[in-house]
Amino acid sequence: MLGSIYAIMALGIVVINKASGVFNFAHGAMMMIAGYMFFSFFNTQ
Repeated sequence: MLGSIYAIMALGIVVINKASGVFNFAHGAMMMIAGYMFFSFFNTQ
């Protein structure tokens, strides 16, 4: 399951890089936002 998530993230980076020729630095920010949202939704204390 974790490998498929890594593959989807890598595929997004490769597609944007091949289409524009520029590395998109917004992927890291979006991953951090998604991680924070996942943590806040599933941290039920």
